[in-house]
Amino acid sequence: GVVGLQEVDLNVPRSKNIDQPAEFWKQTGMFGSFINSIELNGGLYGNANLIRWMCVTQSKLLPNPDDGERRRVIKDEIKFTKQHSAFYFLNTHFDHRPKEDTRLTSAKFINEWTKQHGDTPMIMVGDFN
Repeated sequence: GVVGLQEVDLNVPRSKNIDQPAEFWKQTGMFGSFINSIELNGGLYGNANLIRWMCVTQSKLLPNPDDGERRRVIKDEIKFTKQHSAFYFLNTHFDHRPKEDTRLTSAKFINEWTKQHGDTPMIMVGDFN
């Protein structure tokens, strides 16, 4: 199983300074990744993945043409064997502002970033606003 979460807090007062990613991993018994997009009130705010298998995590900062809130995309490489990737799991949170160009620019950026993986299957989840 895999789960992608957005708007996740790590040590932010509004969520009682809880390390939400660690709590999710502990409660589910899954592995995972967390990538912060911004600093928020002394903590971090971003996206997290819950993954049943070990993975290798990468992230990229999404383009920000209108100087809005910084956003990222997480890409976890899921391997069932050491030699072969089974699939990639991507999770993102696009900008909520009304200008659609920002979201389209982010989508194009992700498409370009993932082209290098050829025929390896990919699953992408997120808050696409």
